[in-house]
Amino acid sequence: MDIDIHLVHGDVSILDDIQDLWEELNQLHLEKSHDFKQHYGDFTFSSRKESLDMKESLHWIKSFEVKKTIVKVSVGNEEVFGFYSKYGFAPRLIELQLVPE
Repeated sequence: MDIDIHLVHGDVSILDDIQDLWEELNQLHLEKSHDFKQHYGDFTFSSRKESLDMKESLHWIKSFEVKKTIVKVSVGNEEVFGFYSKYGFAPRLIELQLVPE
C-alpha cells in the first residue's frame, strides 16, 4: 500500500488549514475514550489554537530577555485569570484609578 504524505511546516498562522482534520481526530478520541470524554467534549479547536498562540507569544517575548512580563486585565474580566495562570501568570497588584468627574 502506497501512502502519499505531504509534510507542511509553519507557524500558528497556518493552523486554520487543519481545523477539519483536528476536529475529526478530537471527535474520534471523544468516541473512544473511556475516562476522558469530558476533556475531549470540552476541547475545542479555538481553545487549542489560543493556547498555541500564547505559547508562541511568550516564546517571542522571552527571546528579548525581558525582566518582567505583565498582563493587565480590566475589571469585570477576572475570569481570564485561569487562562493566564496556565502560563505562569499570577495576580500581584490591584491598580485603582481616580474616576474623572
